[in-house]
Amino acid sequence: MKKSKKKMTRETKIGILKFFIFIFIILCIFSAFVFFQGKRGRRLKRVTIEIQTEKLNNSIKIFKALEGKYPELAGKENNLRDIKTSKGVTFQEIYEDEEVFTLPRDIKNEIEETNIIRLVKDEKGGWYYDMAKGTIEANLPEKAYK
Repeated sequence: MKKSKKKMTRETKIGILKFFIFIFIILCIFSAFVFFQGKRGRRLKRVTIEIQTEKLNNSIKIFKALEGKYPELAGKENNLRDIKTSKGVTFQEIYEDEEVFTLPRDIKNEIEETNIIRLVKDEKGGWYYDMAKGTIEANLPEKAYK
């Protein structure tokens, strides 16, 4: 009995090589797309947090100008209408939202999605509120969303 040995022709080898080159190029393009989209998303989160921080700080300053003292925000993150000046103006009206902005999740730095306002800076997510100074900032480590 004779075994049939089929030899690959030169055209077949070139065709297979072209196919693998094509697959390689597609994977490179996909990898670059994923990399740049992820980077843009993290940058967008940082910018959004900066905007929300400024909005909160401005609202705190307005409340202080109306009431003469800083608002007690901790524990009332989701009920801003419960914080009122003596004239009946609510923090919700000043901030123009029912609850404090929820900081997004950062899996890489083990930060959970939350809007909790803390009076102690522990870099575990949410917001850090310094009532003595009347300032608020994201309660996050420096490397968050980078």
